[in-house]
Amino acid sequence: MTRLATSAGWNDVLDAIMVREPDCDANLYEAAGLTGDCGFEGFAIFYFSTFVLVAFLIMINMYIAVILDNFSEAQQADEIGIDEDDINLFYEKWKVFDPKATQFLNVSKLRDLVGQLSSPLGIHDVTEDDILQLDIPLYPSDRAHCIDVLQALISRTLGPNNNTDEFDMIKELMAESFRAAFPTLAAEVVETTTKQRLREIRAAIVLQKAFRRFKNYKRNEALEGIQKTRTESPEV
Repeated sequence: MTRLATSAGWNDVLDAIMVREPDCDANLYEAAGLTGDCGFEGFAIFYFSTFVLVAFLIMINMYIAVILDNFSEAQQADEIGIDEDDINLFYEKWKVFDPKATQFLNVSKLRDLVGQLSSPLGIHDVTEDDILQLDIPLYPSDRAHCIDVLQALISRTLGPNNNTDEFDMIKELMAESFRAAFPTLAAEVVETTTKQRLREIRAAIVLQKAFRRFKNYKRNEALEGIQKTRTESPEV
């Protein structure tokens, strides 16, 4: 039956079970109250047709389909570079920094969190600028939600591959499922993002440099004026 499940030579076995006279003796075991050694044509056709249909065409092909589907998913995960183990590792590391399961972390702790993640979600030698460039939404008190951080890291890992309509649709579906899984997140108000914070920091640095240059210019101008006055004044 194991051989027949692969549909190898099942018709030969079917022919043997359908054997008819004169190739068999219907009265061979009549003395013992039994039938002879002839086959059962109707039952054999029904049984083998059902067996081959279920065992070979359905069961084996279903196993093959499952194997191919898993292989396809594994191949897609390799191409993307992110799999379920990476997601689970992210949540495990998050628990260390958020032991009370508040789902939020202060933005100042994100650098340590991302630094402990392995590739591809982790960032080697992560800096504060790397964190700010992730464009993570920030809630009151500079808090970042775990889902927003995960989405930002995934988007960074995918790189140019995430600029597609399909990826935008997936992100929207993910956002809907996250809102259902984390109802408290819907009540939070986004104040800014890390990228916006980075722009503000860089703008402040530019303004400070310009202000220092202006002060130095005014100071030098005043010193030059004093020096000129001393030069032009008559000696006493």
